[in-house]
Amino acid sequence: FYPIYGGKLFSDWNYIIEHSSCRNLILENAVNLKYNCEATLKNVFIYPSIWLKSYLISEEFFKIIPYFIIILFLIICMKVINTENFFPNFIILFSTPFVLVMQRGNNEMIIFILIYFFLFFFQKKKFILPTVFLFISGFLKIYPITILIIFFRKKIFSMYNFFLLFLLVAFLIIMKNEIISISSFLQSKITLTYSSQTLFLIINYFFQLSNNYFLFFSIGAFLILFMISLSIRVNIGDQFEEENSYVIGSTILIFSFFLSTSFEYRLIFSAFLIPLITKGINKKIFLFKLTYIVLLFSLWFEFLIFYTYNFIEFNNIKSNFGYILNMQTIVLGSLIFLKNLFYWLLNFFMMITLKEIIFKKLNF
Repeated sequence: FYPIYGGKLFSDWNYIIEHSSCRNLILENAVNLKYNCEATLKNVFIYPSIWLKSYLISEEFFKIIPYFIIILFLIICMKVINTENFFPNFIILFSTPFVLVMQRGNNEMIIFILIYFFLFFFQKKKFILPTVFLFISGFLKIYPITILIIFFRKKIFSMYNFFLLFLLVAFLIIMKNEIISISSFLQSKITLTYSSQTLFLIINYFFQLSNNYFLFFSIGAFLILFMISLSIRVNIGDQFEEENSYVIGSTILIFSFFLSTSFEYRLIFSAFLIPLITKGINKKIFLFKLTYIVLLFSLWFEFLIFYTYNFIEFNNIKSNFGYILNMQTIVLGSLIFLKNLFYWLLNFFMMITLKEIIFKKLNF
């Protein structure tokens, strides 16, 4: 009854050890785990290659790691949300992205935990430990490196800020092959996808555009929304700790949406938005009320799509007639379009707030 569309328990976690064992030719271990290495090696590995070292961990221990990760993930989620109110914890932790990431045993939980420790030490005005946690998470999943902007200081043209840019460029150069390999494989689907590419695919269905245009579409859309956000000013006050948490969550989500393709469980990082949103709502800032409403729809709307998907028996329609347009598929498509509209609105609202925080940091 939950919109996770099947899949074995911890399938993403097992995917890592399966690829790791097969690619490192640990054939005895692969046979013991009943892996079909011939079929596995035909597929591109979609994570940075450091995960292929997972075969060094014993099979017995590797299988139980997700349980410990989930427990720590839930504890940290509640710390990040930082409220004693039952409703926000329930509405966030039982939404599709959070349940999905735990059911799949996805390594996004590890990145979430590392980012939390990054924030924890950053709030204590440390430098070395946050940097260590940031680059570890960056090597494990690449996208966390975007939150380097949280280190920016008020003088924009300072040696410190240029040093941060140098670190970012150096990291991208080191990870260039990984980024190209992963980006060339990742293709957006329709359900359980968090990406601007979904809207592009819907447009492409009618106009038959080349996929090569997606990057131009995405960057163009980002620039248009950013330019519009510059015309909207919001006084968010001075909430140092909550602002840092918001920078982390919004930067990861915006980067993931416009420049990559990810499953919906990337939205677990929306938990980092909640502290500032809650403060903003208490201050009666309308933008934060809108952001909260749109976020809730983004987290829960997949339920409506899932039940519609099953009610119209979409798999039967697709297998018998292909991707046809009729009343049933139009309704399903409209719901998918509406969910993605919430994603676009969420990113636009995050841009407005993130812009205000960054401009304040740089003393604009």
